[in-house]
Amino acid sequence: MRQVLHKSNALCLKTYEKPAVKDVNYYMIIGRNKTLQTRAQFSVLKALLKWRDYIARIEDESVGYVMPNHVMFQIGKDMPETLNELRDCCRTNMTPVIMKYTDEIVKVVANKIASTKLKLVNTHVKFDGAQARKK
Repeated sequence: MRQVLHKSNALCLKTYEKPAVKDVNYYMIIGRNKTLQTRAQFSVLKALLKWRDYIARIEDESVGYVMPNHVMFQIGKDMPETLNELRDCCRTNMTPVIMKYTDEIVKVVANKIASTKLKLVNTHVKFDGAQARKK
């Protein structure tokens, strides 16, 4: 009887730790969806995945309850930059958590779109006809 109590006590002292989200998980989830076409859409989806995991930990809810995959893919595809665009994008799929954090979702999407545009501008190669003639 004592041995059972000790094992039970040891089991109760253990705490569950949610697994950390890794880049491999992003690629598995992104690979399931064939509608994303641009680099901006991929970066928005990746940011939404990180945000969803973070909020799920704060709210102590599952990631599927915070934002179901189909809603996340739709937001990643449409990339709403305003509250009205987000509402139009989600319509009937607005979970209570999405409604609570609409401002944050819009900021995450807008920041990712802006950073992707900035990266594209910085990596753009300018062609100067005068330099080409010298060679």
